[in-house]
Amino acid sequence: MVTAGGQSTTADGVFGSTTGQAVKRCQQAHGLAADGIVGPATWAALAKTVKEGSSGPAVRALQSALNAKTGAGLAVDGVFGPAVRTAVQRFQTKAGLTADGIVGPQTWKNLLWHYEKPDFAANNLCDQNPDGNTSANRGTSAAVAQVETAAKAFGTTGR
Repeated sequence: MVTAGGQSTTADGVFGSTTGQAVKRCQQAHGLAADGIVGPATWAALAKTVKEGSSGPAVRALQSALNAKTGAGLAVDGVFGPAVRTAVQRFQTKAGLTADGIVGPQTWKNLLWHYEKPDFAANNLCDQNPDGNTSANRGTSAAVAQVETAAKAFGTTGR
């Protein structure tokens, strides 16, 4: 269960009717048009700014996202300490953002909407990045999916 903008919903990765209704309630509570679409104004209302010294569910969500999408290896304890700040600054630098270590709407947007660290497990594309720098492995999930689909299709041609 996650809570944002004063609304709770199950975190299942699907923007279904329950999430849509929670978004509308949040929009109403913030005096926004209750259309159920998470645009810039709604996103600004939802995105809680966290920084070193912050604690709680938003920090746990941040730690989980940094681990999943950048391989940060952070403890998911809800405490924004120096290691979290460093991981945030690294992410902000790679995302072309000001590397201030403060997670506001722009950092959340880039972390949650734009980046995905692909899983190069069996039956998937291999990781051609032996130097340990994971920046080449990140991209939008849609772009990664297109590359994987094209590579698999090409592989079936026997060339």
